[in-house]
Amino acid sequence: QKRIVQDASALAYVYQSTSSTADKNRKGAYYTPISIIQSELKQILKLNQNFCDPCCGGGNFLIEAYRQLVELKSKEPHKLIFGYDYDKLAVLIARANMTLLTDGKCDVLKQIQHSNSLTNQDAFFYDVISTN
Repeated sequence: QKRIVQDASALAYVYQSTSSTADKNRKGAYYTPISIIQSELKQILKLNQNFCDPCCGGGNFLIEAYRQLVELKSKEPHKLIFGYDYDKLAVLIARANMTLLTDGKCDVLKQIQHSNSLTNQDAFFYDVISTN
């Protein structure tokens, strides 16, 4: 599983690398170091809680939340991860990441959506919400 997490994180990194700084600034898209994501989620995520990143980008928060839910021995952790982003390419990468990570168990079309979370009220009905 560690190899899959590394591969999934690499996809998100490639996505971040392909966008220009000006484009990322205009969109408000910023890369959060994995060590910060790990530390933040370790403090707030508990057994069997569902998790949402309302601005998921390539999915690094989703990847780490899933990893921690597995570590906590949550029941069906692949059903507990949700993400939204207005960038269609980012959503495709996040879906690919979660498909790789969960061996296709995550219903990525339902759980990771192309949407503006500021206007989508569904993005705020979760146990834990975290983003950069």
